[in-house]
Amino acid sequence: MEILPGSLSILLERMLLFLPSLIASLVVFLVALYLSGLAARAVSRALRSRKTDQTLSVLLVRSTKLAIVITGTIIALQQVGFDLTAFVAGLGIIGFTLGFALQDVSKNLIAGVLLLIQQPFDIGDTVEVGGFTGLVTNINLRATEIQTFDGVLVLIPNTAVYSKPVKNFNRVERQCLELPINMTYGSDLESTEQTVRAALVNVPGVISEDPAPRVVFQNFGENGIELIAYYWIEVREAGQWSTINQAAQTVKAALEQTGT
Repeated sequence: MEILPGSLSILLERMLLFLPSLIASLVVFLVALYLSGLAARAVSRALRSRKTDQTLSVLLVRSTKLAIVITGTIIALQQVGFDLTAFVAGLGIIGFTLGFALQDVSKNLIAGVLLLIQQPFDIGDTVEVGGFTGLVTNINLRATEIQTFDGVLVLIPNTAVYSKPVKNFNRVERQCLELPINMTYGSDLESTEQTVRAALVNVPGVISEDPAPRVVFQNFGENGIELIAYYWIEVREAGQWSTINQAAQTVKAALEQTGT
């Protein structure tokens, strides 16, 4: 029987000694993968039962799965004697360098996570932010997508959305709307006010009492007297923009009928 060379014998001996650690490392990693799948499904079921926003649910499920996989990988590497201290130190230096170079991306990422957690608006809500008004079509980790009423898709960085005031027209039950009205000089002001108030209460969704519609003087214009009609609507019963159009048409028809 041929005797193995000294170097090959030493190598084989080291491999046999290393084999249990390698097997233990693989077992730990596979168990971590299995547990991450179980945890992700459990979190997903819990979030569905609580009717959590879909985008936020995906973020939480993926974060849970990734956290377990990373923890399992670290434990698995420790089984084979991997020097995690030097590795983590190297990652820290690389992370600091990338974070400094990509600080705007990091800010948007953090702001996106905070928006998904706090949920100041949902997909489909009508909002006004950064000077743009429209429907929220998507919320991702970099930007918030808003489709304005002229059909333009606007991508607003999450840092701007998070740091600026946001008007959400879907989070209130009642809302006060304004309707500008111009009267010619010589018109009966009291009659006009009564006509406008009577017309507004006939618009579906407009609150007739408590508070009732009111008409106030604004300015003496070049061509006539400028008035503003204030009226409250039930947001869930009547859409904001459809009510504005219907109110303008109803008031215009009433004024034309009375000749004011």
